[in-house]
Amino acid sequence: MQLSRSLEQQLPSTILRLQASTVLAACPLTRADMLQASSIIASYRVSTVSSLFGSSLLWAALSARAPVAAAAMRKWLEGYAVSAVVAAAKSVYPGMPANTLDAWAAKHNVVDLLSLPVGRVPALRSENWVVYGGSGQDVRTVLTSKVATRDYIWDRTPPRAVSQAVAEWLIQYAALPKPPVETRPAAHAALAPLAARLDRWLKERGDLPIATPPEISLRLPDPDPIAYLNPHGSLACQEASGAFRANAEGTSAEPPIACGCANPPPTCRPRQHAARWLRARLSDPGLPDIQGLAAKVEAPAWSRTLSMLSTVAVPDEKVELGWAIVLDTGLEIRPLTVKHTKKGLVKTAFLAKAELPNWNADRSGVPGDELLIDLAPTLLGTARRNDHLMLALRALIGHPRLFWAESRSPCHVVTGRVTPHLVPDTKGVRVELRLPSGPIAPQLLAQNLSAFSVNGRFPLETPNGITLVEVGPAVLRLIEVLRYRGDSFAAEAIPELLKVFGERGLPLAVHADLPVHRVNGEVRPVLRLEASGAHLLGVDLRVRPHPGLAALRPGEGVASLIGKSGDETVVVDRRLDEERSAATKLVESVGLEPNPEWFWGIDDPEVAMRLVSTLQDGKGATVEWSSRKPTIRTAQASKLSMQIGNGSDWFGVAGGLDVGTAVVPLHELLAAMRGGRTWVRAEGDLWVRIEDRLRERLGALADATDDKGRIAKIHGGVVEALSEEGVVVEAPPAWMGAMERMREAATLKPKLPKTLKAELRPYQLDGFKWLTRLLHWAGGAVLADDMGLGKTVQALAVLLDRAAGGPQLVVAPMSVGFNWLREAERFAPSLRLHLHHGGERAGDLGHLLAGDLVVTTWDILARDAALLAPTWHTVVFDEAQAMKNAETLRARAASQLKATARIALSGTPIENRLAELWSLLNVVAPGLLGSASSFRGRYAVPIEREGNQERRQALAAMVRPFLLRRIKREVAKELPDRSEVRVDVELGPEERRLYERVRSAAVAALTTDQGPKEQLRFRVLTALTRLRQIACAAELADDSAPAGSAKLDRLMELLTELREQGRKVLVFSQFAELLKRVAPRLDAAGFSYCHLDGGTPAKERRTLVDRFQAGETDVFLLSLKAGGIGLNLTAASDVILLDPWWNPAVEDQAADRAHRIGQTEAVTIYRLVTRQTVEEAILAMHETKRDLAGAILSGTGDSGALSIEELLALLAGGAAADKPAVAAPTKKAKKP
Repeated sequence: MQLSRSLEQQLPSTILRLQASTVLAACPLTRADMLQASSIIASYRVSTVSSLFGSSLLWAALSARAPVAAAAMRKWLEGYAVSAVVAAAKSVYPGMPANTLDAWAAKHNVVDLLSLPVGRVPALRSENWVVYGGSGQDVRTVLTSKVATRDYIWDRTPPRAVSQAVAEWLIQYAALPKPPVETRPAAHAALAPLAARLDRWLKERGDLPIATPPEISLRLPDPDPIAYLNPHGSLACQEASGAFRANAEGTSAEPPIACGCANPPPTCRPRQHAARWLRARLSDPGLPDIQGLAAKVEAPAWSRTLSMLSTVAVPDEKVELGWAIVLDTGLEIRPLTVKHTKKGLVKTAFLAKAELPNWNADRSGVPGDELLIDLAPTLLGTARRNDHLMLALRALIGHPRLFWAESRSPCHVVTGRVTPHLVPDTKGVRVELRLPSGPIAPQLLAQNLSAFSVNGRFPLETPNGITLVEVGPAVLRLIEVLRYRGDSFAAEAIPELLKVFGERGLPLAVHADLPVHRVNGEVRPVLRLEASGAHLLGVDLRVRPHPGLAALRPGEGVASLIGKSGDETVVVDRRLDEERSAATKLVESVGLEPNPEWFWGIDDPEVAMRLVSTLQDGKGATVEWSSRKPTIRTAQASKLSMQIGNGSDWFGVAGGLDVGTAVVPLHELLAAMRGGRTWVRAEGDLWVRIEDRLRERLGALADATDDKGRIAKIHGGVVEALSEEGVVVEAPPAWMGAMERMREAATLKPKLPKTLKAELRPYQLDGFKWLTRLLHWAGGAVLADDMGLGKTVQALAVLLDRAAGGPQLVVAPMSVGFNWLREAERFAPSLRLHLHHGGERAGDLGHLLAGDLVVTTWDILARDAALLAPTWHTVVFDEAQAMKNAETLRARAASQLKATARIALSGTPIENRLAELWSLLNVVAPGLLGSASSFRGRYAVPIEREGNQERRQALAAMVRPFLLRRIKREVAKELPDRSEVRVDVELGPEERRLYERVRSAAVAALTTDQGPKEQLRFRVLTALTRLRQIACAAELADDSAPAGSAKLDRLMELLTELREQGRKVLVFSQFAELLKRVAPRLDAAGFSYCHLDGGTPAKERRTLVDRFQAGETDVFLLSLKAGGIGLNLTAASDVILLDPWWNPAVEDQAADRAHRIGQTEAVTIYRLVTRQTVEEAILAMHETKRDLAGAILSGTGDSGALSIEELLALLAGGAAADKPAVAAPTKKAKKP
């Protein structure tokens, strides 16, 4: 059935102009019907809808061979031939009022189309006069403007033809039929959420008519469930470049259809059509793309992420970034890719501008490429800039991947300076201009300078590449003279030529065969210094080959110059190699880094003034100042004055250094010391050098003063040391009184109290005297003797000596408190002893008098802080590492105690971090180390994180007067030997499987943990603790684990061997539950033993210790925390450490329960270590941790706490397959 002419007359011109294939694509057809119809239309060479009406043969063929397509196209066309179009035509017309147009557009839901540029109206796209006229004007402006009198001339107002075409198009668009609403459910359950979201989205935005929607293809370019809709023709959203993105994940917060255009979703018609199109296809189960999309959505999220990773493009490492020199239309530089082959480096393809962002300097490996990539857009065609081209050429000097664009040959960029040469000629001599590659004519130079010159430089093509020609200002004029006047001279003109060149300062290389007077040039470097430029000190290294000549770069430039020797003109032959050698030697001697420019800009005052000071003697170089030379003076202690302000504990510090014309404030000197500086600027160009000895004293003062410029009287020794150097100190009576007591202490000769019932060893007597002198003026001291050297008896001697001053207090761990009572009864019976513990403790301590000694525990101190607050004459903190954390209740309560004197006893004042030392000294000697924040900044961070040796030495010097530490091998040589034996244990098969399963699971979970740092640290330590438990006995970590323990089996074998030898043994473990599992084994084997842990009552502890010391038991089981400190267990000659603890100092404390004064037998320490577990990793750390205390107490070594990374490394280690075999246990002697 043919298309009727009446239908053609009812259709608007915009429809008749449409492509026939566009109409076909808009019809709901199967792919087979569409392909069949498209083939028929193409064979008849029909393009537009109008042609369909004019070709009866075509329509007959369509009706016969593709009837479904023909019927669909007829139905589509008839949809536009409706009366609504005619009715609406009366509503929109050229020149109509704006408010009327707006009301009509709102009624027909086409408001957004009023802002569309008329150049986008399909009916006008082919009209050139629109493009050259007012295509930028929008539909509203065209329809509301005054109607033009001319049809096709755009003169201020749009032509009548344009206004009519726009009105017709808007009317027809508004009359388009509403699209059908899809009501079928999604074809797959996985796609139901997306279908529901599309339904809601479309309902919220209403039904916008859309012109002639074509076919849209759905494709999945990657495995991720994101569908890309690619519309064409009139549907294309131009702002989004025709791309729509559909998010197929139903739970996502993103919109189901996204577009890159600026139009909001309600007015983006292509986006709405894309949504309708996708919604219809989600209900079609026959589409393979939809089935694939459903499968991807249904897959787990990790699977989709993994699939996406497989699509990440990996750069070809064999392909590298290169550059090509193009000479076709003038010099250009183009980027390209190159590849390494068997034949060498070859070009592969030129790069477009859009591809350059994929490259960077890191990927290319050539530093200059970063600049070249930035400049690339300005190096080609009409965008080319000569200044950028010159910068690019300089960046290409020495580039390894540079080619000629026209060939495969490599290209090179070099620099060359034009220099004049005087050479023999047939007529006499000739002035020849040369580059390093050879002579160059003045005419060629002038042409290039005129055509292409940037600051006297231009590129010149040579056989091997490009030479960046540099022409100096003096040579520019010479080129003009030689070009126009000639370059030949008679032989007799040589003297005059030399004179002219010499007087003008022009360079001139003179041929060796010419008869002239020649002299060798000087090679001595010339350092031109400037102290008033862009840098604190500018250093320009040059060489002056002859007096009167300019200073030149060493080893560069012409080989000969013209100079004067008296009245005679001479040729100065430069020794370029010797110049360069002398300059290099000087640079090395003064500590400068090599620089090809021979220039250094120095902004560090220390470096600058050290260099100036070094060059003062003038050895090795001639120094020339282009500005005023700095004045250097040395600080003298006698010119430094200090004023100490009024105070009680803290005193203000002020003063200054008199340097003649200026006074440097003391606070500036101290700031310089904290910054590690030797030089201080007094004023202007006057600099002061602080010599080493005074710098050391001032450094100590800088460390002693706080952030407010105050100093505590405990630092009186620092001020006294400055005074001894000659510094003038003015101080108030309070300060002077403290200093007088300090001087008295130095000459004090303490005597042991007669009431002391003990004979002190020599080192113990020294400890008593040291404590007595220090407490006389400082009020605080730390006795840090090694474990077992009798710190208790030394402290008791001091307490007896000070008993008449008032009541005194001892704070100790509960397990040590009874030992204090026993030792006091034995060695200091004149003291009246009071135990402040448990339900027996007094509610009021106001009745205490001189001679009373109260013993309490750390826990009771924290609980009864207010009750214990009254002033004590002396407080002794035993096992003072208990207050190593300043934030704990123990440390806070200790710092609140009021006492005339404080003594801390600790064999391990530093266990893990320097903050522990600060916490201890903050109680014993307040103010010594400043505030916690200043201590971190001045000491902890530089030492622990940066390994700063100077800061470590400064801290050691600061604490040394207040801390006394002796070790056994130095003062108790009579003690028997102590040796250590490592006993390796192999896990059983079941234990090994459980260990590896727990370790692998922990590593997998924690290495990807992104939680807070402190929580992560806790979880890592928890995992490590569980692994340590499995290494001892699997049932400690897992109740369901089979009974049995390889480590406990080995322990019983070892204990049996030792019992047969008649030895008494201490067994320590961190895990109280492990000791409880040892007890039944001991019972079964017939051992007699004692058991002490944190749950043992205080009174029972004393009984257990007495029983073991009396020889009533063979074995003493002790938890590391409860039994590792304060106990004398010298009846034991062997110590077994069941499991390694993080800090070896804690283990040493435990071992020293047996290896201490009173021990008569050699002591052996057995370490039971489970192989291929975290225990081996902990032991490997012990050597570093042992140095922690010595790092500060002796001023050497490193210190630091374990980081999370180190803990994770411990966790990751210990796998059976990763660890080498460990040698059999061997004895290792360790002297006491």
